[in-house]
Amino acid sequence: MDTNVNPTDPPVALITGGSAGLGLELVRALHSRGWEVVTNARTISELRSATSELARLLP
Repeated sequence: MDTNVNPTDPPVALITGGSAGLGLELVRALHSRGWEVVTNARTISELRSATSELARLLP
């Protein structure tokens, strides 16, 4: 396993429950600040809905 960290790589966040509410807002906030964000949802339909919303709002 490579444990070297490249200081130019963006930080990464794992947000559980990022498909709605505070989780979704956190995904938006971190992404807008240049973070790589990974999230999940309870159902695939919730995740698809959040993905569609984020695609419209984020560059």
